[in-house]
Amino acid sequence: MAAANERTTSRGRADSTLGARVGQLTVRVERLSRQVESLTELVRGQNELLQRQFRTQSAPGTAAGEAPAARLGAEADPAGPDDSDGYADLVIRIRALVRSVVPSGASVAVASKGDEELLLLEGRNGWHFPQVEGGEYAGHHPLDGEDATRGLEELREMGAQYFVLPQTAFWWLDHYTDFARHLTDRYRVALRNADACLIFDLQTEGKSS
Repeated sequence: MAAANERTTSRGRADSTLGARVGQLTVRVERLSRQVESLTELVRGQNELLQRQFRTQSAPGTAAGEAPAARLGAEADPAGPDDSDGYADLVIRIRALVRSVVPSGASVAVASKGDEELLLLEGRNGWHFPQVEGGEYAGHHPLDGEDATRGLEELREMGAQYFVLPQTAFWWLDHYTDFARHLTDRYRVALRNADACLIFDLQTEGKSS
């Protein structure tokens, strides 16, 4: 009987110790989770800062003559729409323009900055660009022109037939000059609207029209 009581007591102590360790681990996990959230917010803030810097730097154009955006009749707007109503109107205009030139059922890569509204193209398959495996927005702009070119060509190989560059991303053309050259040298401009977007036909290689 004494031995049984001793085993019961030992088991109780072990359970208590295990419970304490579990509690400590839970606290540590919660602390790490908060740290991860803080780091995520920091990275997001840094990305936004870099984006603003890119826009500011791109506005004057490139050193080698006329900027790519100007050549395409799509002057970069460093700030973009200043209010939500203005942006909402832009999204509506882009959707209408896509419907006017892109056939139903086509796959369309969009420089969306993660906005799902820009992918709702009424019968067309909207894809985030850039994106990660699984089709979700990558969470950041391309690192450079080479990265942008590689990413778009990967989507083209996966079936993307058109590429939409919203007016809020026209600064890409002056910042990612290699990417802009790739677009204008290889693909036809299916639609050019300086107040809404550029649409490139990824099926038809050749100089921009």
